[in-house]
Amino acid sequence: MSRPVLGISFLEASQSRALGIDGGVLVLAAPADSPAAAAGLVGTSRSPDGALTLGDVVVEIDGAPIATEADMFKALDKRRPGDVCRVVVARGRRVSADGGADDVVTARVPLDVTLGAADDLRVPPPMSGRRSDR
Repeated sequence: MSRPVLGISFLEASQSRALGIDGGVLVLAAPADSPAAAAGLVGTSRSPDGALTLGDVVVEIDGAPIATEADMFKALDKRRPGDVCRVVVARGRRVSADGGADDVVTARVPLDVTLGAADDLRVPPPMSGRRSDR
């Protein structure tokens, strides 16, 4: 039997703490063909000037609090591929009311995700996009 997955890549909790994320799982990428992207999860990106824009942080799955990737796996292990689960993410957006430096406002956003199967996901090889024959 295949494991249920959201279809995201994520940053380990210890590394997220270095970015100031105190709890939850930071979404690095939600590929366009993944269940997560279909539900609206947003991955981490870089702006044209090179600034890092953090993606969604998964903080709850089906009512269970998510502090680390281990919590996320435990919550998903209770489900099957094809099940719909409620994923709550912390999503930041930049606002500037006074014309000064942007502030980040975080909102909790509930999303319904139809879980995929681990066997169905295509994972790019390590160092994808780099040529090794040079």
